[in-house]
Amino acid sequence: MGQGTTTASAVGRRSRRSTGWAQAVDRVVTSVAARAIGGACADLMDLLLPSLCAVCTRPPGTLCRDCEPRLRAALLHPYRAEEGAAALPLLGQDLLPLPVVATAPYRNEVAAALLAFKDHGRTGLSVVLRPALHRAMVAAEQLVPGVIGGDPRGRWPRVLLVPMPGRAAGFRRRGYDPLAELLAGPLPHGWELRPGLLAPRRSPPQGIVALLRSGGTGRASHSGATVSGRRRQGQGRFRPTRAAIQLSSDSRAAPVPPIVLVDDVMTTGSTLAAAVQALASTGLVPVGAVVLAAVSPPADQDERQSDRT
Repeated sequence: MGQGTTTASAVGRRSRRSTGWAQAVDRVVTSVAARAIGGACADLMDLLLPSLCAVCTRPPGTLCRDCEPRLRAALLHPYRAEEGAAALPLLGQDLLPLPVVATAPYRNEVAAALLAFKDHGRTGLSVVLRPALHRAMVAAEQLVPGVIGGDPRGRWPRVLLVPMPGRAAGFRRRGYDPLAELLAGPLPHGWELRPGLLAPRRSPPQGIVALLRSGGTGRASHSGATVSGRRRQGQGRFRPTRAAIQLSSDSRAAPVPPIVLVDDVMTTGSTLAAAVQALASTGLVPVGAVVLAAVSPPADQDERQSDRT
């Protein structure tokens, strides 16, 4: 037996032994009660401790009087964000990328605010960021015609909004789930939040196991990867839950409403591709995605910039 096969077998045994305990811990720390306590603690710290502007770091408050209007203005114009996200899944017979609506490009005030919100406990920013995400949902009807939207009389259908699942390690580190904070409270009319259809996959993806069995070494990275390579790197990242399988089974009796994925930031689109792959394995195929920010700017903005250079 080669060294690669021995290593892969050891990885598999350790993964199976730890899965039960890890799943139990995840259920506790990501429960509704734990999320509520973590969010409340983060809000309390934001109120009690002297805070600097999340964008320019000047006192006082979560956002200074100069940065707040600039941030709000940057979040006013949702746009289609597929261009430049090379790892998005290709759907349908025409192999078109998954439609994605972003609230704003990930840069300047938006990037600073999102970084502070996600990684530095600045949950007070949700007062600005949450309405912006809602605007992207509403704008999706016009920006993705025929896929997401109302009937000819202008009424919204029921749309299932499926969030990207966070890992328990991230929740333990932050004390809250950033995406859950953004999705707290009522959603725009016709949108129904449906968490729990996706879960992070615990066992090593088959590609890693195959690499170990071959005795090879290497690390996956987006840097320098081809488009197909980026898609392959995301494969197996998520798995469908029992709730997703049940929803797919129920669709035989009644059609499932359109499924739209939601995340905070989109870079290459590989995370959304992994989610589509996991849901599609049960027969559920998302029709689009909504994100708060995307690395790729609007196409017309690129044209305006090129005209000025």
